[in-house]
Amino acid sequence: REAAEGSAAQARGREAALERLMAFARTEMDALGKDMAASQEGVTSHLQQLEALADRAGDAAAGAERRGLATGQEVVRAAEDWRREVEGSCEEVGRVAEEAAAEWEGGITAAADQLKALFSGEEAAPQAASAESAAVFEDDGEEGPAPSAEEWDPQRAKENVSLAAKAAE
Repeated sequence: REAAEGSAAQARGREAALERLMAFARTEMDALGKDMAASQEGVTSHLQQLEALADRAGDAAAGAERRGLATGQEVVRAAEDWRREVEGSCEEVGRVAEEAAAEWEGGITAAADQLKALFSGEEAAPQAASAESAAVFEDDGEEGPAPSAEEWDPQRAKENVSLAAKAAE
């Protein structure tokens, strides 16, 4: 009987130990499950945050691209406007230079004709002063028409007539 009682006690002890082991295993497995669920929720949360950040980064990149394109178009428009202004200014400078050259040519031609007449001993017919010759010569600091052949004094030519270009220098 003692042996039977010992065997039964051992069986109960094994059963109690097995139940405790199973309870411990269940508790550990439940804790592990909770930890895994919490980790899964954390990972899911992080993935959602990453997705939101990726969306914002994509939006920011698209916005930057639009702003860069708009700025580039503004620069192109400004450069084109500047080119047109410079081109217009150059054309104006060219036009003014051509007009000035024509005025100088007229004044120089009139002066050359007067000098030829003076040195050849002929009297040149007084010429009406053109706008070109009036602008080319200065008489004692006052603008006026080129002097006629009668008024021309070769002895004092330097003192009473100077080219406007020399005076401008």
